[in-house]
Amino acid sequence: MTEVCDANLAISVDKAGGIGSISPGELRQHSWFISECHKFTKERGHSNFVLALPLSVIITRDVDASFLPLLKEIRPRYLLILYEGSLIEKAVYNTLCIILDKLRCLDIKTICRDVGYTKGDVAHTSKIFDYITLKGNNSAGYCNTKIGNMTDSKSSLEILKSFKERYPDTKFIATGGIYTKKEVDQHFEAGAEAIEIGSLFALSKESSINAQLKEKIFFEIKNKCLQTKAVNGKNMYAPFDGKSLYEGVNGNLDKGFIFLGNKIGSIDYFIEKSVEEIMKDLTC
Repeated sequence: MTEVCDANLAISVDKAGGIGSISPGELRQHSWFISECHKFTKERGHSNFVLALPLSVIITRDVDASFLPLLKEIRPRYLLILYEGSLIEKAVYNTLCIILDKLRCLDIKTICRDVGYTKGDVAHTSKIFDYITLKGNNSAGYCNTKIGNMTDSKSSLEILKSFKERYPDTKFIATGGIYTKKEVDQHFEAGAEAIEIGSLFALSKESSINAQLKEKIFFEIKNKCLQTKAVNGKNMYAPFDGKSLYEGVNGNLDKGFIFLGNKIGSIDYFIEKSVEEIMKDLTC
């Protein structure tokens, strides 16, 4: 999750048998995620993690003189590119294709997380990305998926089945409200290449979200009074309508918010658990 996934959380996920991610968002300095990536590789002895960066960060850097040498230095196994809307309608599409070709030479796998899939988008993105993330309507953060001109407010499993039927050779990553082993198994049986876990790890013991904020959320879950809301197609926890994700993660809810899936208030079995314990719940 953006602003939440740092080296400590990624290391915990890796130790538990998953693939961790580092996601700085747009406000962090480049030195922050470079340092976090090095921290991961030094501790774990490999670079099998996901680095998630906004499209704007990638496009605005001088690719040959700056961005590619940076990735050569970090060498993440996966690069997740975040953007909104239709990629094929963006003026940067051709530039991005060139960048992705260069990343393949570095043996870096690329993941596309589009917000607002269209039939045309999948046909294009499946050719230039190695994986495409499909977000269901229960996802933290962006939760609207479009097919054609119709907003598809279906679950991650329904969306996965629909897209897998139309694009059987495309590698999809499923995410959104997947909180049990049964749900994990159902998505793999439907053809998912991987399952992305957000809210559960965001509220884990190792998460960087402010401790007092996590206690507040746990209290509201236990008392069945936690409320998330959808704002501009994003599921979030914003009791005071704060506008900053960075401030929210650091506990300043009067100024900020955090992304949470809209099913999170209905379950309490994961409360105050470590990443390792959550992974066992999902896989054993």
